[in-house]
Amino acid sequence: MGITQLKIAVTGLGFVLIFLSGYWLNRMGQPFSLVVLAIHKLIAVATIATLVVTVLRINKIAPLGQAEWIACIAATVFFVATIASGGWLGAVKNMPAVVRMLHRILPFLTALSTAAFLYLLFRRR
Repeated sequence: MGITQLKIAVTGLGFVLIFLSGYWLNRMGQPFSLVVLAIHKLIAVATIATLVVTVLRINKIAPLGQAEWIACIAATVFFVATIASGGWLGAVKNMPAVVRMLHRILPFLTALSTAAFLYLLFRRR
């Protein structure tokens, strides 16, 4: 396994840990445990950072095509929307039901769009 594949595996593990810590937070209810919330956020930041560095290095070696860029942008938009909805949930106690629903759906869309992007990225090799 090469270093790029290892980083992709670490990214996949990051997604699993984000989901598990998010589930843990959901089960604990509000007010959220600051320690668990911090762990959840740090895992998300580390996963995003690993993914961004990996994609930039791959793009430097072989520039991304149009389909890869579209998938990358979609995954980024879902990631940002997931982070924004999560931040909103953590900041406000009485949240509209739509925000809770969005934060339950967006992580799956983020994971699926990232997986699709990575598939397109490695399919061309």
